Amino acid sequence: MGTTEAGKLRKLAEDVRSLLDDPVAIASDKHAKSGERWTGPNASDVRGGLAVRAKRLSTSAAEIDRKAEKEKKAGDSPGKRQ
Repeated sequence: MGTTEAGKLRKLAEDVRSLLDDPVAIASDKHAKSGERWTGPNASDVRGGLAVRAKRLSTSAAEIDRKAEKEKKAGDSPGKRQ
């Protein structure tokens, strides 16, 4: 596999990490006007659920990064058969 596959895996890891970026930004009300902010228990539940899922995706992406590093090292090894 080597460097090319390792690069693809790193790209996949980055994509996985960013899957919830937009929903988290929307739920955090960073750019919302005062009358458009989410309030109430459902808003808190949604924010909490997004945080948990974002952490899980980050953990998965870290595992993909580790696999990419292993692939890169395997591809850089001398005597590797094609």
